[in-house]
This record gives sequence, structure tokens and C-alpha cells, in this order.
Amino acid sequence: MEGGQWDAALKKFEAAIALRESMDWRNDPLVAWGLAAGLLNRGDALYFSGETGESLGSLDRAIEVMAVLPLAENPAYVDRLLLAWINRGTRAGELGRNDLAAASFDAAESLLETWGRETHEARRLLAAMFHSNRARWDLTRGETILALGDARLAIEVLAPVAMAPPEVARIAVMARGVLCRALAALLEVRGGTGLSEDWIAEATDATEDALALVKRHGFSGELVSDLVRYGALIYRTCQPRFLGEFVCEWLSIEALRDDEALRREMLDSLRFARAQAEARVLGAPHDDEHVARQTTLVRGLMAAEARLKAGNEKATGP
Repeated sequence: MEGGQWDAALKKFEAAIALRESMDWRNDPLVAWGLAAGLLNRGDALYFSGETGESLGSLDRAIEVMAVLPLAENPAYVDRLLLAWINRGTRAGELGRNDLAAASFDAAESLLETWGRETHEARRLLAAMFHSNRARWDLTRGETILALGDARLAIEVLAPVAMAPPEVARIAVMARGVLCRALAALLEVRGGTGLSEDWIAEATDATEDALALVKRHGFSGELVSDLVRYGALIYRTCQPRFLGEFVCEWLSIEALRDDEALRREMLDSLRFARAQAEARVLGAPHDDEHVARQTTLVRGLMAAEARLKAGNEKATGP
């Protein structure tokens, strides 16, 4: 599965599942725990091969099997059941099955409330994953304020955990990406920016923290690209004088240098910010101080555009 060989992985998981199904798993928690692992992995293989609906069936079976586990005897039993509910909620949300997603996330939250969010490091990671994934689902439904609350909880629960392991850092980056997306969504809500105190500082702190983690671990993909997109939107709208620096610093990271689509998006964002500054000059052409500020901003944005264009030419070659 780690090599992306989904069909081969499915065959092996199904063989393992069949072996464990033939055992007395209802009366042996360790066998039931192993059977649930096979079903969860089968669900992942189906999901990554594009069979999201089929993966839900595998998750449902895993949850059914784990009903026999004595959760109080081993925190790992709780962790595995929690993971199944989180994945079920996330994938149901992706399919637009919001009732199923809501029920799944509610079940996950009930487990966290019963058994604790911070009992051990693995539980903290799962709690952060739960809050991040539910926040992403909330955003698809336009529930910006709910998403903000979950994103903040994801960051909070991970705060005491060392960021050296990549699996921890990846969840931390995801949480900050969701937070920035939710904060950017406030721009679309009437009076939205007044609903969150110091939200600009919160967004910039989140992007700086994420930048450090991305640099350290070399993450790439949509997880990181979304951070750049939503961070740039916030800077462009609220602090355009820092937009060029923000964009150039992110796109200087090795993992993002070859992302031509993202570079084009960021060039468009810089050009749009420049056009806005030029329009502001035309709005008050006799205000020398105002014109000087906007002229400085335009020059900074043009310099950032030049740096990005030079980077594009270097990346694509002659």
C-alpha cells in the first residue's frame, strides 16, 4: 500500500481478514483488534484507489467488530475505534453524505470525551486529526465559525507534542492550513472579521509556524498549497505590503519550486494586489502621503513578481 499498489494491497488485506474472520474473534479481543486493523487498512486501500463509497463499508465492518473490545483494558482499542469513526466521518463528508458524516464525527467526539483527548501522545494526534477533519467538513458546509473552533482545538491539543516526528508535523501543518482557510472564509462573511479578535495575527502566526515545519520536513502537495493560497488571500486583503515577502518565501521552498500551477496563482495574486494599489492612487491622486505609500507597495509587488518570474524561467529551463 505504501508503494501505491492498491490491487495487490487489497488482496493481501482480504486474505488477512479472511484468516481472522475464521478465528473466534468475538471472544478474543486481540484477534478482534487485528481483524479491525485489516478492515481499516482495506478501507484505506479502497479509498486511495478512488473507491470512497466502498471504503465506508469496510469501516462500518471494522466498527462492528470493535464493538466486542473491552475499551477500558487497553487505550489502543479506543485509538483504533476512534480512527475508524474519524475516517468514516471524513469520507462520508467528501461524498456529501452529511448526515452520516455528522453521526460519525459525533461518535468520535463522544469517545474523546469519555476516554480523554490528552491521555497519551497517540490520542493527542487522533484528537488533532478529528478536529482538523471536522473543520474541513464544516467549511464545505459554510460553517466558518464552527470550523474555526475545531481548527483552534486541533492546534491546542498538539501544542505539548514535539514536532520532530513527520507524522506529528504533518497533522500540525494540516491544522494550521484549515485554520487559515477558515480565517480567510471570514472575509466572505458579513461582519466576519469582527467575529474573531486579532484574527490577522492569528493567521500570520499560523503560516509562520507551518512554514518552519514545511521547511524542516519537506512537505508538499495540496496540504501545503492550500496554506499558501489562503495565507496569500489574507495578506492581500489585509496586509498587502507583506504579500510579496510571504509568497516569495513560501515558493523558495524546494518542495514547492516545481509547482507551476501554484506559481501562476501567486503571480495572479500579486498582480491583483498591484492593480488594487494603483486604483487606490487614482482614488486620491492629490494626497501625497497616500500616493507615496501605494507607490512603495506597487514597487514591492513588482519586485516580487520579477522574482517569481525568474524562478519560473529557472524551473522550466530555456
